[in-house]
Amino acid sequence: MGSTEPRDEGPVASAPVWALPLIATIRPVAVVQRHVSRRWDSAAWVVFMIAGIGNAADNAVDKSLGDRIDPAFLALLIFGLGAAGGALSGLVMSGILRLASRVLGGRASMADLRGAMAWGMMPSLIASASTWPVLLGMLGFSYFRSDLELSPLQGGFFVLAGLLLITASIWSLVNTSRAVGFVNGYGGWKGFLTLAIPGIVVFALIMLVALVVFLAASP
Repeated sequence: MGSTEPRDEGPVASAPVWALPLIATIRPVAVVQRHVSRRWDSAAWVVFMIAGIGNAADNAVDKSLGDRIDPAFLALLIFGLGAAGGALSGLVMSGILRLASRVLGGRASMADLRGAMAWGMMPSLIASASTWPVLLGMLGFSYFRSDLELSPLQGGFFVLAGLLLITASIWSLVNTSRAVGFVNGYGGWKGFLTLAIPGIVVFALIMLVALVVFLAASP
């Protein structure tokens, strides 16, 4: 649904703001309806910055940055660059999805799409917020180092945390598809296609470049 049309706030109009992240996990469309009605674009930016911090922390773990960077500077990188990267991601992704939406006949604004993506990713954010404190409490700064050694109990928690995050990612994809479909005025399956189009285009471009390189290198 486009941003120029009037909207009802839907069935979660009276819910307290603090409860909306939890409500969004099971009723994403209703929460996005309220978000769009009240023009809460600032809330979407905050969510993207929080997600960016989480992604930066994950990257720091994957690259074992604790081997080369002291804790204070690593924290600055995670929170500073992570938040900035999250905001930039929100801007770029909403612009790309707006183009994809137009291809499918949607009429959502970039602000509406940011809201749809922000509330749609709540399962993943909540899952990450639930596991990170436990991991840091168990492992401390060693979590960011390559010489990390896990006890059987810690290893078991890692497996459970991984399963939780995978489940939450799938859940978030479903919710985001429904929310993107709603703001565009069509259904969840078309919302999923809206999310898939950018990836399909990038894949097609990569294959095209690979084909050109292959043909150019052929005798």
